[in-house]
Amino acid sequence: MPILTNPTSIYKLSKELLESLENAHKNTQSTGFARLDIYFGGIAQGDVVVIGARPGMGKTQFAVNLITNVYDTDACLYFSLTQSIKDITSRFIACKTGIEAHKLHGEEVSSQALELIQTTHNNFEKVKLWISEVGNHNIDAILEAIKAQVIEHQIKVVVIDDLQAIMTSKTKAKMDAQISEVLQQLKQMAKALNITVIVLSNLRRAVEKRPLHVPKLSDLMKQSKALAIVDKVWLLYRPAYYGIETFENGSPAGQMAQLIIAKNNNGIEGAVDFKLDKGFTKFEAIELGFKPIVKSAKQLMPNAFTIFI
Repeated sequence: MPILTNPTSIYKLSKELLESLENAHKNTQSTGFARLDIYFGGIAQGDVVVIGARPGMGKTQFAVNLITNVYDTDACLYFSLTQSIKDITSRFIACKTGIEAHKLHGEEVSSQALELIQTTHNNFEKVKLWISEVGNHNIDAILEAIKAQVIEHQIKVVVIDDLQAIMTSKTKAKMDAQISEVLQQLKQMAKALNITVIVLSNLRRAVEKRPLHVPKLSDLMKQSKALAIVDKVWLLYRPAYYGIETFENGSPAGQMAQLIIAKNNNGIEGAVDFKLDKGFTKFEAIELGFKPIVKSAKQLMPNAFTIFI
């Protein structure tokens, strides 16, 4: 005979649901990109978000751009495993000034540009951003370094650039297992410290073999266990990189990028469209009226085209 539990009033149950929703709302952080926040839940404390892309898509600059939208209100740590502190600093200055990052490395700049950089430097005194690099890419050392910074500076958002730099395994099978382990450790840390962890990752080369090169969730990792650990997966795609010059409506694709929300534990999947400036320094979300990508791309990645208001 089945064991019946005592019935609970709908009032008590709905109160519990309301409290959980209120707590989730308190933990949500704005990315500074309205569409990403409103339709896809932005980012949240305790979450691990993976931003995946093939080389040349701009994932580092996108992460830099996102952090510049956050650091005025929430303390941020950019943890670089692939680029020097000087390189990452240049990217933040580029994002704020529109001056291409490569021009900030010893090249002679105009007096007007120098004045703009000086103003940006002065403004950086007020922002809550710390940049770190380590020679030791061991995950335990990275976790300890992050924990120390969280305690010292009350960090709320951490970017790790990038996942592959932590990996030591050579075979694909062992690599997938190691990725799962690393993501699990990052998830445990995010929950324990109540912070958001954003991890940048390269995608597999299978993207290059597809007609339109639209990335898919399987390009990130094969193991479902690893995917189950992360809360959100965003895939960055620039059609012009692959020679796609125009969209189906005739608009140019040259300065366009798309962030495909391929996994979202806190809401729906879909995509957000961005326009880049000429210097490739800043992503600007397109809020209204843009109908993306050629028709055949919709067949390749149907979930990426769910929401376009």
